[in-house]
Amino acid sequence: MTAVRGFIKNTVSLASAELVTKILAFLLFVYIARELGDVEFGKYSFALAFALLFAFLSDIGLTQLTIREVAKRKEDVNRYFGTVSAIKVVLSILTIAIIVVVINFLGYPQETIIAVYIAGAYSVTNSFSISFFAHSTGPLSRWNMN
Repeated sequence: MTAVRGFIKNTVSLASAELVTKILAFLLFVYIARELGDVEFGKYSFALAFALLFAFLSDIGLTQLTIREVAKRKEDVNRYFGTVSAIKVVLSILTIAIIVVVINFLGYPQETIIAVYIAGAYSVTNSFSISFFAHSTGPLSRWNMN
C-alpha cells in the first residue's frame, strides 16, 4: 500500500510542478513580448526556435534510456550517470559547434547570432537537467521509496 501511496504522491507532485512551470512560462512569454515589442520579440523567438532545432542532438534519447535503466538497476545509477554525462558533454560541444557554423553560414546580423548563441547554450544545458533528475532517483536519493 505504501508503494501505491508513493506513486500517487509522486504523480501529483510531478503534475503540479509541470502545471506551475507551464503557467509561469506562459506569463514570462507574455511579459517578454510586451517589453520587447514586435521586432525584438521576433528576433528572440527566432533565436529560441533555431537553437531548439538542434537541441535534440545533445540528448539523442539518452535521457529516456537513462531513466529506464536506472529504474531497472538502481544500484548502477552512479555508473550510468557518469557515462551519460560524459557522452552528453561531447554531444553538447558538437551541438554548439553545429549551431555556430550554421547560424554564421546563413549570414544573420550579429545581434541575432549572439541571441542564437545564448539560446543554444540554454538548450544544451537544459538537456542535462533531466539527467540530473534521473540520477536523483537512485539509491542515495531522498525520494527513494525502498
